Amino acid sequence: MDNERRIRIQFDMSESSAKELDELIAETNLGTRTAYLNNALSLFKWAIKHSRGGAIIAAMNNESDSYVELATPALDEVSPKGKVTA
Repeated sequence: MDNERRIRIQFDMSESSAKELDELIAETNLGTRTAYLNNALSLFKWAIKHSRGGAIIAAMNNESDSYVELATPALDEVSPKGKVTA
């Protein structure tokens, strides 16, 4: 384990969201909410990094050579094409 100081973060969510979170943790065999959050944070950091560089974040279907772009307000904010200047 690293020597970095740990900070406890607490937040509220609906029961249905908590159930969905726990189902995703079970499906991915991550074991803990902390492990799930760390994985989600890694994915989000990766998406932001590539969005900043002008890339789109998408799920690619290799069989049909099609893709579905992930669009979120946060990624739009960091994307060069998503920023609107006044």
